Amino acid sequence: MARYEDDYEDEPKEEACFIATAVYGTPLAPEIEVLRQFRDELLKPNPVGRALVATYYRLSPPLARFISRHRVLRGLVRGCLVNPAVALARAIRSRRAGQ
Repeated sequence: MARYEDDYEDEPKEEACFIATAVYGTPLAPEIEVLRQFRDELLKPNPVGRALVATYYRLSPPLARFISRHRVLRGLVRGCLVNPAVALARAIRSRRAGQ
């Protein structure tokens, strides 16, 4: 697996999905694009969402580095946090598209 730090050489910090990249091993995973779209379309347009995104960018880099170094933890975080977040983001975007 590539080192976590190498995954973000060309990606601006405000675009990076740190924890998802740590668990999937690449910033190019299709699930990460789902999370980016959710962030850009639903979170960034409102003040509460922007605060949530800002908090994520402040807190997640050290967590992602730690997660990326522990195989079992990567699997747990992927299964218990990131995959459910991706499923929720897909469901919300799908519901909004159907309105």
